[in-house]
Amino acid sequence: MIDFFSLFKGLFVVLAVFGVVMFFELLFFFQCIKYYKTGELIVGTRSQDIFWKEDKTGDFIGAIFFLGMGIGIFVSFNIALFLVEGVAGIILPILHGVIITTLVYWYWKKKTIEANQKEDVQST
Repeated sequence: MIDFFSLFKGLFVVLAVFGVVMFFELLFFFQCIKYYKTGELIVGTRSQDIFWKEDKTGDFIGAIFFLGMGIGIFVSFNIALFLVEGVAGIILPILHGVIITTLVYWYWKKKTIEANQKEDVQST
């Protein structure tokens, strides 16, 4: 007989881990995209010098750090998913890649539109 409680408990744990990892990946990728498109990081990560002026060098280094962290988590998580035996070892990395790629592409388009609107307002 199938133990449905253990099945759903295991499924819930897998989905929770999947969600937490994807949250941090997207957080890092979105930070980097926002800096690239608008020249600023998301509020709360702004680095400032001793005179409370903007430190663009620190922001650039932060954006590169976020990109590296996002790629690092993405690759290491896909390697871990690939090591799972059976069909899940094939399906999960593909699903993970498709979801991340779709969301990053959507955010890239969104920030491109916002940056273009910002340039149009500044030019008038």
